[in-house]
Amino acid sequence: MKESDETKLEAIKLAVETGVTDREYWHSRTPQERIWAVELMRRRAYGYDENSIPKIQKVIEFATLKHYEPRPGEAEHSADPPKESS
Repeated sequence: MKESDETKLEAIKLAVETGVTDREYWHSRTPQERIWAVELMRRRAYGYDENSIPKIQKVIEFATLKHYEPRPGEAEHSADPPKESS
């Protein structure tokens, strides 16, 4: 009989909470389950719970750029190298 995903996650959560360090246990878990366990440990280390996970704010700021006309005698493209006079 195969374990349900929920049962597996609960077992891993219990292992993380109790501090299981047995290599055989962790090697018996799939890579996805081990990554999930690392994520649980990271959340515990930084004090996050399931309700207070910080989220990135979406902030968009628009800037209006001014177009400056070149001064008289100034090259239009200042990035161009100066021309050599013959």
